[in-house]
Amino acid sequence: MSALNAKMRVIVVDDHPLMREALCAAIEDEPDLVVVGSAADGVQAVVVANAVPADVIIMDLFLPRQGGVDAAIAILIARPNARILALTSSADEVLVARQSRPACGYVLKEAGRKELLHAIREVGRGNAYFAPKIAHLVTDEIRALAPAPGADPPEHLTPREREILRMIGRGATNLEIANALKSATAQSATTCSTY
Repeated sequence: MSALNAKMRVIVVDDHPLMREALCAAIEDEPDLVVVGSAADGVQAVVVANAVPADVIIMDLFLPRQGGVDAAIAILIARPNARILALTSSADEVLVARQSRPACGYVLKEAGRKELLHAIREVGRGNAYFAPKIAHLVTDEIRALAPAPGADPPEHLTPREREILRMIGRGATNLEIANALKSATAQSATTCSTY
């Protein structure tokens, strides 16, 4: 958000009018959120997202004309900092979407209002959000990538990627990893400036 007291701007994308209207109503009822646009299909979603500044784009994964994953990728090409919250009917859909990783978070359509609003705020603040029922998929994915304790990471990774995987393998939190990377970057900048 641009200002401290500004409302978080949300675009809602769903092909079912009733669902879209319900999402918009739930968001508009919140004093810190505002709907700035909506779309009924993937093509409209790309147009609206490119025309209207938003902090979060909540998007159904399965949309007519252009699927939600393809629309999200198109939005990210034009706006790399876009924060997309995928709305999905099942964890199986997340497995498909995670292959291209276009979203910052995933919330199930069966979620209650409180969880949905929490997910929007988390993604809008720059955090990831995964519905509890699908969080294990992400955890399994990370564990599959991380080397076993004491093992060397895959050779095709950069030194920084290897260090991140080591930290994940040790159970470091996102914040701990971010702080370690920040510290390493600052040390690198100091070293470079002395030459």
